[in-house]
Amino acid sequence: MGFLKKQLLSVLEWKDDSKDIIVYRHPVDNREEIMNSSTLVVRESQVAVFVHKGEIADVFGPGTYKLTTENIPFLTKLLSLPTGFNSRIKAEVYFVNTKQFIGQKWGTQNPVMMRDKDFGSIRLRGYGTFAYQVDDPKAMMRAISGTNDVLRVSDLSSQVKSILVQNISDAIGESKVSALDLAANYKEIADKILEISDSAFKDMGLQLTQVII
Repeated sequence: MGFLKKQLLSVLEWKDDSKDIIVYRHPVDNREEIMNSSTLVVRESQVAVFVHKGEIADVFGPGTYKLTTENIPFLTKLLSLPTGFNSRIKAEVYFVNTKQFIGQKWGTQNPVMMRDKDFGSIRLRGYGTFAYQVDDPKAMMRAISGTNDVLRVSDLSSQVKSILVQNISDAIGESKVSALDLAANYKEIADKILEISDSAFKDMGLQLTQVII
């Protein structure tokens, strides 16, 4: 019965029907085994990351792959076992969603202090939306996801918004645009936010693609 519970995994794929999953581990329940000549299907806006003993072994972009030692280099070492190719592959497969996660909301919890040439010290509040995507799957998994079965947008929400709002405050302060002219410079300020946010997002394997004020 223990053997029957195991399923020989002939096709590895993730048919993403969600709007908020960034990383999905397949299979989640550990009951399927990846065998020789299994097929890996990576859809558009996805990459598949193989992890072996906690280390990233390989990354596959969109396409269909036959998992054999002839065309997957890391499997050669992984499967050079006394029992041969019929043994189970002790590797985990993570599908990473590389599409843009749009319409994410941001807002200032506390007023941003600003010195204005016309009004002196003023308090500003702001809100809007932003979008981001996974730019470097390896860096993202090392910095954020790890070996979690599922990583959702909500899991990153607090950290991403904190970085964004801080950079929005800095961009407005550095712009030296008067309060009366702010509305006419939202696009320029948004571009500046994208620029100064690049490093912080890149450290997480992400890219901030849009900010709307």
